[in-house]
Amino acid sequence: AARPDSRADLARLAVPSLVLWGEQDVLSPRGEQDLMVSALRDARFVEIPECGHLPAVEDAPATVAALRAFLRDVRSLPSRS
Repeated sequence: AARPDSRADLARLAVPSLVLWGEQDVLSPRGEQDLMVSALRDARFVEIPECGHLPAVEDAPATVAALRAFLRDVRSLPSRS
């Protein structure tokens, strides 16, 4: 909570990014996720239903499904070499 704002750092990332958020997360509200997504050049947002701050722990299957879908999408992108 006391960390500095790092949105400028996010804006410098030139890679596809995935932002996962648990719909019941009270530690990091949806508005914060929206700010991160808008700061990233190529971001995908996935909301995990009935989940709090730790989607990977609270709903591992939904997290894995989101990661797999993201990786499938990224693999289908044209090479930037």
